[in-house]
Amino acid sequence: MYVQRSLKRIATAVQVAAFLCGLSFLGGCGAGSLGQSTVTVTEANNNTTVTVPLGGLLVVQLPSNPSTGYQWEVTAIDNTTLTQDGQVQYVPSQPITVGSGGTSVFTFAALSTGNTAIQLQYIPPGGGVASQTFSLTVGIR
Repeated sequence: MYVQRSLKRIATAVQVAAFLCGLSFLGGCGAGSLGQSTVTVTEANNNTTVTVPLGGLLVVQLPSNPSTGYQWEVTAIDNTTLTQDGQVQYVPSQPITVGSGGTSVFTFAALSTGNTAIQLQYIPPGGGVASQTFSLTVGIR
C-alpha cells in the first residue's frame, strides 16, 4: 500500500514537471522563461524590425530539414545586447516521416537596451554559400 502511494506521488510529480517543461518550451524554449516576455518571429519577419523588452526573450523559428545536411547558423550578432540562450532546438513537422522537415528554434536573451541586428544563414554541409539568409533588426527597450 505504501509503495503504491509513493508511485502515485512520483507519477504525479513527473506529470507536473512535464507540463511545466511544455509551458517553458512554448514560452521561449529556455530554462527560466516562465514569466519572461517573449517575442516570436518566423521567416515572414525576414528583413523587418521587432521590439523586445529588456530582459525578455526573442524566439526565431525557421523552417529546416536536417536530412539535407543544411543547418541554420547565427552569422552576425552583438552579444553585448542580445545573446543566444541555449542551443538551437529542432521541432520535427507532424507526422514525422523519413526526410520530412521541421523547424529550427533559436532563443535569444535581451541583455541591454538599444538597437542591434542579427543574421542567420542556412549553410550547406561542409560550408559554402548559404542558400537562405534571415536578417532581423531588434530594438530592445
